This record gives sequence, C-alpha cells and structure tokens, in this order.
Amino acid sequence: MVRRIGLLTGTFDPVHAGHIALAREAIAVVGLDEVWLVVNPRRVNSPVENKTGVLSYKHRMAMAKLATAQETGVSTYEGELRDQPHSASTFAKFAIEYPNQEFIFILGMDVIARLDRWDDVESVVETTSFIVATRANAAKDSIDGLRLRLGPLGPKLKVHSFEFDGFDEASSTGARRALASGDSPDWLNKEVYAYIRRNDLYT
Repeated sequence: MVRRIGLLTGTFDPVHAGHIALAREAIAVVGLDEVWLVVNPRRVNSPVENKTGVLSYKHRMAMAKLATAQETGVSTYEGELRDQPHSASTFAKFAIEYPNQEFIFILGMDVIARLDRWDDVESVVETTSFIVATRANAAKDSIDGLRLRLGPLGPKLKVHSFEFDGFDEASSTGARRALASGDSPDWLNKEVYAYIRRNDLYT
C-alpha cells in the first residue's frame, strides 16, 4: 500500500514546538501516514555557516532528531539535501529513493505565495502536491490569485490548505534571542534545550 508522507522542510535553527505541532496537525487534518522533517543544508541565500549565519547542519540535524525521537508519526529525514528544498529536483530525489511512497510538501502561505517566481515552477507544479498551513486571518483568495498568476499551469496546482494557529509565540528567531540572553523558551523540547546548552550554542 502506498503511504502518504509529508515533507516539512526548514532551517530548524533551532527546531521548536511549533514545527512539531504543525507536523502533527498535517497528519490529523490531511490524513498523512507520516511527516518527515527535512533539514535544509543552509538558510536559502546564506553563503556561510557561522555565528552570523545559520548554525551548522550537524547541530541542526542533531536537534531535529532529538525533537522527533519520541514522536509518533513524525521523524527526521537523515539524508542531506544538495539543492534548494522546495524544488523539482528535491521532489524527484525522494520519488527515486522511495518509489512506493507518495510525497507532499508542507508549506506556509508565505512560501507558496511566491511559487510563480520559482525557477523550475513548471516542473514543480507538474510533479508536486502541496499542503499549505494558513493563519485564520490570511487572505482566502491567496491560492486563487496564485493560480491566476500561473496562467495555464494554474489548474494543475494541487493544494490542500488548512488553518493552523498553534504556537503563535514560537519562532526560531525568538528562541535564538532568548537563548542568547540566557533564557529558556518553554516551547523548546527539553532534550533540544539540553543539547544547546551542552554545546554552548546561540551564545
């Protein structure tokens, strides 16, 4: 039987409770069998990995594994991407590695709203399905507007959207700021927090 797997890609710098809650909600609402967190090699358009840029892939992967270790249905993909996370080549990589699975990208509205500006938009629309998490106050016509901008590709766009307002206060940026000030955000997994302190990260 073909299993439906959601791919939640991100920098996860660091991973937090909002990411996990989104994965759980996608499973419950859309009926996915599983969600995989896919750690991006580096923040898009960030040329280096250092204290002024994104944390090293090794640390971000380690934290993602800790955050998903006790989760049912949510796990971390352990392979490393070499291309942009939301691209036809990345989607094709998963299709080749796991031919008996159906993969769907999980995105926020802010990401999919720019789909018409992606370099490989035609290939992405032709080969990829999307799950889009929206805020309750998000514009309801965003997807319709995107379809119009896509022209002949618009009707081919496969999107399932659902409202998600959990963990509004949780963000990786907020976590980094709190950690740099010596605070302990309550929306960080305790094992992730211990790893951060043990390795003197975000200080």
